[in-house]
Amino acid sequence: MIVSEYEARFHELSRHATMILPTEEERVRCFVHGLRYCLRDDTEHLVSAGRSFLDVFDHARSM
Repeated sequence: MIVSEYEARFHELSRHATMILPTEEERVRCFVHGLRYCLRDDTEHLVSAGRSFLDVFDHARSM
């Protein structure tokens, strides 16, 4: 699955998980955790830097 397909599915499912993912930071962490290892390893620093979901998604998509 390519990153844009994963993001679309993640967005669709996360709309129903507002109790599990109450904050933007939790949403970003969960999104990064679901990426393939090679992408996850390169995007985890963005999570700790407090970057937005869109920033993390754009970074993963550009790889």
